Amino acid sequence: MKITYLWLTMGPYHIARMNAIASIIGKDNLRVIELCSRDDHSWELNDYVRNFNYLCCLPNETLNNNSLQKASSLIENYLSESFSDVVVNGCGYFDATLFNVLKKSKIYYSKLILWSESTLLDNPNPWYKILAKKYYTHIYDGGIVAGLSHSQLLEKIGFNKQSIAVVGNVVDNLSFRSIENYDRKDFLFVGRLLSIKNVNFLIKAFKEFNKEVTDWKLTIVGDGPERQKLEKLILELNLSNSVKILGLLQPFELIQEYKKHAVFILPSLSEPWGLVVNEAIASNLPVIVSSNCGVAEVFEDGRNGLVFNPNDKNKLVQSMLKLYMSLELRTSLAKEANKVLDELNPEKYAEKSILHFQKMLLEK
Repeated sequence: MKITYLWLTMGPYHIARMNAIASIIGKDNLRVIELCSRDDHSWELNDYVRNFNYLCCLPNETLNNNSLQKASSLIENYLSESFSDVVVNGCGYFDATLFNVLKKSKIYYSKLILWSESTLLDNPNPWYKILAKKYYTHIYDGGIVAGLSHSQLLEKIGFNKQSIAVVGNVVDNLSFRSIENYDRKDFLFVGRLLSIKNVNFLIKAFKEFNKEVTDWKLTIVGDGPERQKLEKLILELNLSNSVKILGLLQPFELIQEYKKHAVFILPSLSEPWGLVVNEAIASNLPVIVSSNCGVAEVFEDGRNGLVFNPNDKNKLVQSMLKLYMSLELRTSLAKEANKVLDELNPEKYAEKSILHFQKMLLEK
């Protein structure tokens, strides 16, 4: 079986997944096509080994609408080489140029599979959007998805349930592993500074926490259009000594930051998954996660994490206080959360994906 994957841009977790697939089917049987080499993450990936055939359509360009159009049109040349039995589109399905290329090139391979991270919750679906999604996805033979909520969306827009496989959403857990040390201090957030990430809400909740507890701090890792507003809010709330915004960190720097903190918080109003939560639990951190994140489906509140409504500031503050006061709770939540990584790892992602592709190829 020969497989081609299409990605907009690649991060460390893409490389880990593709290496895992190549380890099963062989390097020569996996081709990975990246549309552009850069996006707003600005990852430095020169030291990452790619054990697969790798192509980049636009190696010196940043992903935007113009480069997406240009790169999509180049993909047709690669797909016409008849390399693949299976083509997996991980670039999304709403770009008209890419849609037309994939539709036209289906004569060169057997099955077209969609990788989908969207859920019903993070994608409002009025009737006209459902119709549009049905149109843009009718060319696919099946899908692989992160979790159950993602599978439900594909079913709603017309995919046969049997054509969908839940394979997880994963990072390279081993790179985040650290010595177990639950007696640490401080909260950590990692993510783009966008309004939907709800970081202003987190800062306001921390202000309430800080009225009762003054020896823990909050670290915010990330950059984005909301940064100036958040810095202003920190000043207004007199939190300059307790809340820090570090900006964007490279993967090796981020790994060290996880090791310094006691609790990870993801307060997003909407999040297709939230891979930073995977990174946190791989780093032996207990997590407080918004119920509107796709990753929330792997948590049972109070057993392996704390889950809260991202509009309920009191619940978040109480969760923060609970974990501050109890080293025992921090330890038990972190250890229980770590168990979900038995299924959420690159090796399982690869095994489940390949089994699904094999099953799809057997179907006429």
